[in-house]
Amino acid sequence: MNLIKNKRSNITKFFGKNYFLKFFINLIIVTLCNHICVAQTYYPGGFAKTTFNLWFDASDLSTVTLSGTHVTQWKDKANLINASQLTVSKQPVLSTLFGKKAIEFNGIQGLDMANSIYVSPGNGFNLAQVVYIYTDAPIPATDNRIGTYTLNAGANTLARSTPNIQLDYVPADSSYRFAGIGSGNRSFPDLRGRVSIVENYMAATLGTTTSMLNGLASATGNVTAVTNSGNPATLGNRQQFYANVHWGVSETILTGSPLGTFGRSVIELYLAWKWNNTPNLNLDVLAMYNPADTSFKNKLVAIGNGGGTDTITSTKNNNGLGFANTNAISGFV
Repeated sequence: MNLIKNKRSNITKFFGKNYFLKFFINLIIVTLCNHICVAQTYYPGGFAKTTFNLWFDASDLSTVTLSGTHVTQWKDKANLINASQLTVSKQPVLSTLFGKKAIEFNGIQGLDMANSIYVSPGNGFNLAQVVYIYTDAPIPATDNRIGTYTLNAGANTLARSTPNIQLDYVPADSSYRFAGIGSGNRSFPDLRGRVSIVENYMAATLGTTTSMLNGLASATGNVTAVTNSGNPATLGNRQQFYANVHWGVSETILTGSPLGTFGRSVIELYLAWKWNNTPNLNLDVLAMYNPADTSFKNKLVAIGNGGGTDTITSTKNNNGLGFANTNAISGFV
């Protein structure tokens, strides 16, 4: 017993006198806890949080506020922007589509976002959504410029502006088609009855906008972006002037600057695999993640600062890696 007491006494004296040792031990414990105990948030495609202006994710039920079966608020995971609806008749519901969650807008319903610098970036952007249009989606009774993400460009003005996901009903063949901003292009097929990844992106304040369906570009147009960042926006309907709709939104991603070709492909792959939409994804994009053959084919998406000024890309000539930096120095391996 005396031996044990003496040992405890010695240990107590040792640590009591060695304040610096105690400090460093505590520092190590706190550091380990920060790395082990705190969960790190994953952002779409592995990009940094600062890449995103908005990220609405129906698979994360902690971001969805319900009143009974009605959705009163959907919280963005990037900057905590709330898309909300106080009027009960205009509130969507939380639904399940093919085993996955979605916010279902059925009727004159929508979730509004107040004026914010995040909802209408003016220097280029990428906007991507996972959308399902129900087979019984109605014929819009008013202006057809409605969609699952719309921006109010001004009082009583609903110009095809940026950013916007526009879903037009085409009377000629009774179909719902994804239209290009600024162009009204309707070359995409009827989207009813299927889950689709719909995208609009713009490379700069003024220039060509491109509309994508499942990783395949079709519609382009030249428009001026909304430079007065701070306009209100709506998820699920036409901003301010609601129309009768029936569709579901599972995820919405809006970046504050353009991602470039590689970055856009990464987001498309992320959404396709997450929402079981790979059968509809453009095969060229899908092959980057899941090659169809066993022979070596460099279908590189991005390494390092993909889409920036210093990049690493593929070259069709030698199937190697192409390096290019801001000084225009390049080489291949």
